[in-house]
Amino acid sequence: MRAAPHVSFVVDDLTAPDDPDAVKPGWGRGIEIRGVAETVKGTMHIGQGYFSDDLIRIRPTRVISWHIDPDHPEQRSRGV
Repeated sequence: MRAAPHVSFVVDDLTAPDDPDAVKPGWGRGIEIRGVAETVKGTMHIGQGYFSDDLIRIRPTRVISWHIDPDHPEQRSRGV
């Protein structure tokens, strides 16, 4: 990450087949955040002994989403 700080973070899942609020039940939906990563110094102790105390911040440059908003089900993207 320090050598090549351009990163992306993606979260996606499938909607439940019986989800009345989904764009289309059973479809995939998600969001991708593209940006530049940097390490953050601090005292963030989560699950001591199980997780690292390192924290990475992503400064977004582009956000892409798909099947999130029922009024606009197509893929959407915007620069930040």
